[in-house]
Amino acid sequence: MEATKRILIVTLSNIGDVILTTPVITSLAARYPEAKITVVTSLRAEGVLEGSRFIHDIVIYNKKSGLSGQLRFLNQLRRHRYDLVVDLRRTAIAYLVRAKRRSPLFRHYRQMSMRNRHLEVLGMMKLECPEAPQFDFFSKVDDNNALEKVHAEGLSTARDWILVAPVAASELKTWRLDGFRDLLRGLLRERSEDILLVGDMRERELAAPLVDLNPKRIRNLAGRTTLPELAALIARASLLIANDSAAMHLGYELNRPVVALFGPTHYKKSGYTGEKFRIVREPVECSPCERPRCRFARQACFEDLKADKVMKACEELLRVHTSS
Repeated sequence: MEATKRILIVTLSNIGDVILTTPVITSLAARYPEAKITVVTSLRAEGVLEGSRFIHDIVIYNKKSGLSGQLRFLNQLRRHRYDLVVDLRRTAIAYLVRAKRRSPLFRHYRQMSMRNRHLEVLGMMKLECPEAPQFDFFSKVDDNNALEKVHAEGLSTARDWILVAPVAASELKTWRLDGFRDLLRGLLRERSEDILLVGDMRERELAAPLVDLNPKRIRNLAGRTTLPELAALIARASLLIANDSAAMHLGYELNRPVVALFGPTHYKKSGYTGEKFRIVREPVECSPCERPRCRFARQACFEDLKADKVMKACEELLRVHTSS
């Protein structure tokens, strides 16, 4: 049988969605360790993938680049003939490049979880892959850089902090700030760990009022880390508390205890199960709605979610997994 030398994987655009596809990348790398893997992704998600030893080349797709940009993109891909093309976006790209085998355009999924659906595509191609190793979201350099930034905030510890990502990319997916404020009060009262707030630069200002609860124990690192450095921080955390967001997906893939707060998005599609993962939501009749805007005057799925319910999940995970 001829060896598989080149693999093209077409992944998604949003950071969280791309993290959901990393098990496909590592599964194929484990099955075909000699193959060169090229991944198509967006510029915003490149930081998730660029340091990985599993990936040999990243090609950026920009749907707004115009006809000339689209042609350059295709010409870049057509420089090689691929043994396998796995298109997780289900686009025409797989049929516009030279390939021996392609993922099917029409698919019947059995799973609801998006992570598992991506892995199902390999089964549709009759590819039996070994259990996926953990994706390398950060390097030793990223880890060192992250620790330097923590130490610059006046913290001498190197791990075991509680990480909180209080803002999601969408306002609709973000639990109310007052809820996080009540939760942090409980954590400060009941726990000894320092609390690090994380997110991007836009989220830094939104998270800033939480620091006022206790500036000696709460540090705002939002906007101060790269994506790989954020992953390194998560890997050292006792607990991650996050909305349905990229940080939540990183926490799961890095096998850390995660309390995930769900409102309008579907917890069975984007969430996870397992002993280190807890979904906290308010089971109101209209949730999950998956709508871009709330239909009602108040967003009950998050307005009615109380901090004590989230605190209970945090205490449970911290009690069981603090030493893991």
